[in-house]
Amino acid sequence: MEAIGFLFAVIVCGLIVSLSNWWGKRKEEKEKRKHISINQDVAARQIMSEALERSKEDMEETKGTRDLFLDTLTKMGCQYEIDEEDNQIRFMWQGGHFTADAQNDCAFVVVWYLYWDEYELYDIDSLSRVKRVINDANINYNINVIYSVNEAGSTFHVHSKKHFLFINQIPDVEGYLQSILGQFFQVRRFVDSELVKLKSEEENVSQ
Repeated sequence: MEAIGFLFAVIVCGLIVSLSNWWGKRKEEKEKRKHISINQDVAARQIMSEALERSKEDMEETKGTRDLFLDTLTKMGCQYEIDEEDNQIRFMWQGGHFTADAQNDCAFVVVWYLYWDEYELYDIDSLSRVKRVINDANINYNINVIYSVNEAGSTFHVHSKKHFLFINQIPDVEGYLQSILGQFFQVRRFVDSELVKLKSEEENVSQ
């Protein structure tokens, strides 16, 4: 009986030791998982924090169309003013007077180059030539050329306008705007030179 009791005690002790070892390993694994989980949480928070910072930076760099347009004018050295009545932007570039309509919630800008030529309203020959040359200009250029009549002043005037995309993603947005404004002068030179040619041709025919 004593031998059986001794054997039983050894078995019990072995079980206790095994259970103790098992519990210790389980606790150790639990601590490891806890440590890994904590590290993962820290890493996740760090990633989210960095993502938020980048998002803030992107928002700061991304300007609305109107703000971007005004900022670009400033970089080009253009002085501008905002009309309080219609909220339009008036500015000068290379001696030309321009008017722009730009809104932050719209990706496009409309620029007008107004009153760059004037004729007597009842000068039928000039009006006929201007109409013909304006048609040619609108065919050959992607800037719209139009004329308006001022009956009170007995004059008609020539204008041009362009509707174009203006967003932050455009490379060298300053050079892009300068190129577009330069097109207005190209069209004006075309119209002026063609009017001179037509007038000269008419005079030669009449001689």
